[in-house]
Amino acid sequence: MHRYLASGYLLTLVTLAVVITLARGAIPSFDGITAFLMSQAACLALFPAGTLCLAGSKRSVGKLRRFLGFSVAGIDILLAIGACIAIAVIVAGNARFHAA
Repeated sequence: MHRYLASGYLLTLVTLAVVITLARGAIPSFDGITAFLMSQAACLALFPAGTLCLAGSKRSVGKLRRFLGFSVAGIDILLAIGACIAIAVIVAGNARFHAA
């Protein structure tokens, strides 16, 4: 496994662990919107993770390793784009959150 691919996998796992921890309310001082914004900000780290996975999968040998690397890179980049859109909508003030 190429070192870029391993670094991309590691960064992806760490980022997803941080996002899940924030989403579960591990830090009780955050209200709902703040926790959501913090988790989306953490999702922005998936851009470099996707880039590392893409570069590593191009340099890797083996069909399965290349396929998984390209798949993880695509998912990472899509999640990061979604995080950018969510942050932009909230910052622009077009999203409203209703208390349940």
